[in-house]
Amino acid sequence: MSSDLARFMAFSFAGADLLVELDGDRKVAFVLGATSGLVPVGESELPGRPWTELFAPEDHGLVGNLLDSLQPSSRCGPVLVRLALTRDGGKPRDALFSACRLPMRPNAIACTLSHVSLAAAPHAAAKRRDPGTQLLDAAAFSDVAASLVDAARALDKPLELTFLDLPGLDDLNKRLPAEQSRDLVGRIGALLRAASIDGTTAARISPERFGVVHDPKQRAEELVQRIAEATRPATPDGNPLAVSHSTLDIASTDIPPDGTVRAIRYVVDQVTRTGLPEEMPNSLGAVFEDMVASTLERVRDFSRTVRDNQFSLMYQPIASLATGRFHHFEVLTRFKNDESPLDTIHFAEEIGVIEQLDLAVMTRALSALRQPTVDRRVSFAINISGRSIENGVFVKCLLELLDENKALANRLAIEITESARLKDLTATNKVLQDIRRRSFQVCLDDFGAGSASFQYLQALSVDFVKIDGAYVRRLGDSPKDDAMVRGLVRLCDDLNIGTIAEMVETREQAERLRALGVKLAQGWYYGKPTPTPNVPWDFESPTPRAAARG
Repeated sequence: MSSDLARFMAFSFAGADLLVELDGDRKVAFVLGATSGLVPVGESELPGRPWTELFAPEDHGLVGNLLDSLQPSSRCGPVLVRLALTRDGGKPRDALFSACRLPMRPNAIACTLSHVSLAAAPHAAAKRRDPGTQLLDAAAFSDVAASLVDAARALDKPLELTFLDLPGLDDLNKRLPAEQSRDLVGRIGALLRAASIDGTTAARISPERFGVVHDPKQRAEELVQRIAEATRPATPDGNPLAVSHSTLDIASTDIPPDGTVRAIRYVVDQVTRTGLPEEMPNSLGAVFEDMVASTLERVRDFSRTVRDNQFSLMYQPIASLATGRFHHFEVLTRFKNDESPLDTIHFAEEIGVIEQLDLAVMTRALSALRQPTVDRRVSFAINISGRSIENGVFVKCLLELLDENKALANRLAIEITESARLKDLTATNKVLQDIRRRSFQVCLDDFGAGSASFQYLQALSVDFVKIDGAYVRRLGDSPKDDAMVRGLVRLCDDLNIGTIAEMVETREQAERLRALGVKLAQGWYYGKPTPTPNVPWDFESPTPRAAARG
């Protein structure tokens, strides 16, 4: 068979946009296809150039390891890679890379490059990466894994999810010279990306734990062996690190479809944070199914609790630091057995069902505010998760609810929790201004004095910010924290934004906050949460009663 015919067979078989053949020195020997938009030079300029000029530097390790792994009659890919700069100096492009060694040309490597399809775009867009391995980080991996589970079930396509542990890897990396350490984690990352779907579905979850979604044809046992061998040259005794793994056959899991994607995202996220049991089972199937089934049952229980109003509202007073007078109540949610709501609310936020609770609490609180037994001077602050504010359906329902209760506009504030997790500040600010235009006030909860908080102040127009209790507890003990809170208060004053301090428990804390210029305070010094919104002291009283200090 002629060399040209072999090349055309490789190109035809791959269905790619560009074929690049590398010679024994891994320099470009032949080019076929459309170079425009994929590589930085024209077709006639490529022969004789080293392969590294085709790819962005951060992917040299990946591509080099893939080329090293090729044996005659073997192939690799497709893997998502970043190409070198385009001819016009624009941004580097993503492409799918594959390679093979044809048996009739064992010394040559046929490489193909293809434009990224729309189907691959969601994975190509996941840019949250571990810098050493160029793998996804843990947060991105939970999103990608869950979305692939959904797609695989819809298409009836088999996929496997494998977690790998390399005990001792972190210690080994710390003892190695920097260049050797980079080479080791780079090789591990390259092997995992090569095994993943389009090179995009592998992650470094922790220094010694990795995860990958892959085709079952890519056997986990073989991947474990390759990764172990990759560690051998770096160990002092020349023995490879032990690699343990657990694999879930996604297609065969007996999990009901309702809410599965959310549940799987939550479980993967939990595994990436806390890990599996110390001794990982060879098959994740039963363990993972139990975890997902338990999560789904918890979701159903949460939905029943909200639907049947099996929660109560509590009211904690907030006072003026300047006068000690009552200002308003924060509405708090409590569940059965008076247990702390934090774990339940955090679960609802992580699983993506917090919107149900937020609407139910808002409806109950508005109803309570309309009751004739509640003093007309009383106002409420109602918590809404930042996750809910970023949900378009929830926002539509919220605005309709506010429109139905225009008469209460001056007696209600919306307090945005989880503000540190807001993703699209521009879109969030639009929602907040829609609320404020209806004469309802907006407050950012759990506000820190870090740089991200100042970014929120720049991007979001609000009426109040609530200073996180962690800063209140450290007042007087940390000059740096005192200075940062003082700077935050001054900035808020300049922007005409009120400040509220939470977790105020002593007279000394209240006096320090007042000296710093904080306007309002909340905490046991002023009163514990109570089941009825009765003003705990007179509006005109200069200081709260001793009984209200808890």
